[in-house]
Amino acid sequence: MESSGPGPEDDRVLGVDESDVRAARIGSRVWLMDESGVEDRFTIKLQDGGSRSSSRAPLARAVLGRWVGEQVHVWTPAGARAVTIVRVD
Repeated sequence: MESSGPGPEDDRVLGVDESDVRAARIGSRVWLMDESGVEDRFTIKLQDGGSRSSSRAPLARAVLGRWVGEQVHVWTPAGARAVTIVRVD
């Protein structure tokens, strides 16, 4: 007996939050947790053409294209930092 293959309902993963399958991109709100368990949230934005640079710019560049659960290592003005992406909206 031949199988007709997976149906459309087989392509869905039940119990997975939509933010678990989204990569961080421009406009995303990203929740991070550092090594000490402290959570932080920010929105990834395009930098304007002005001369002011955001202290979050290195962190935003580091998480672009990354997924929930990934650990990211980044150098910031405050020093080296390792964070885990907890949620992306």
